[in-house]
Amino acid sequence: MSLSVALHEVRRGRHIVLSDIAFTAQNNSFTAVIGRNGCGKSTLVSCIASLIPYTGEISLDGTSLPAMSPQKRASRIAVMLQQLRTPHITVRDLAVFGRSPYLGIGGRLTAADEQRIQNALALAELTEIADCYLDRISGGELRRAYLGMVLAQDGDILVLDEPTANMDSDHNAQFVNKLCRLRDSGKTVIAVMHDLTQAMKADRIVLLNQGKQLFSGTPGDFVSSGFSESVFHAYPVVMPDGEVFFSVK
Repeated sequence: MSLSVALHEVRRGRHIVLSDIAFTAQNNSFTAVIGRNGCGKSTLVSCIASLIPYTGEISLDGTSLPAMSPQKRASRIAVMLQQLRTPHITVRDLAVFGRSPYLGIGGRLTAADEQRIQNALALAELTEIADCYLDRISGGELRRAYLGMVLAQDGDILVLDEPTANMDSDHNAQFVNKLCRLRDSGKTVIAVMHDLTQAMKADRIVLLNQGKQLFSGTPGDFVSSGFSESVFHAYPVVMPDGEVFFSVK
């Protein structure tokens, strides 16, 4: 399941916030969207989520997203936004919302729905806090709770905006490894990321800068492009095993 983005322009009033964005997230791949604050990353996610208007085309396996019903889109694309709400509901209740696109008029969960919810909670390592309330857990746990909801939604494509925000370096790395495993299990993952080192675990890097796409290619090509230095003032350090770290100067 591939998602193709060809945005001509996104405006906020008279101000152009995004323009000339074109890339394809291939089936069973992990795409990391990077860029400095204010470059348009969250706006891009909002376009994919069909939350804001744009000119251009975003399509799923050749079918334009606006041509799909909201329920159909929700069953194919699961989106986790950057700003997460904390209503007084449990982690499990949040995961239940992920099954909404599949529920009938009565809104009753089937045994299959219940199993998908349990699987999602386990995969996001939420089983032990499933009965905890969202407004009483840590920021990192909240991120995982929303990942649980996205996983319960069981879309072919996962679009995540800064999923590792508020996480320390160890949990950040663990979370990104989880995204890699989701890719390996057949999901197509698109994640906005701020950690360049962790972004190198993706299959494709899309770099936005001042509302435009500056680069789209493999992590190796990004390392040799010089954009990490010119945009982030971060210098790549390639280890003997090929792993890449970035040093900020």
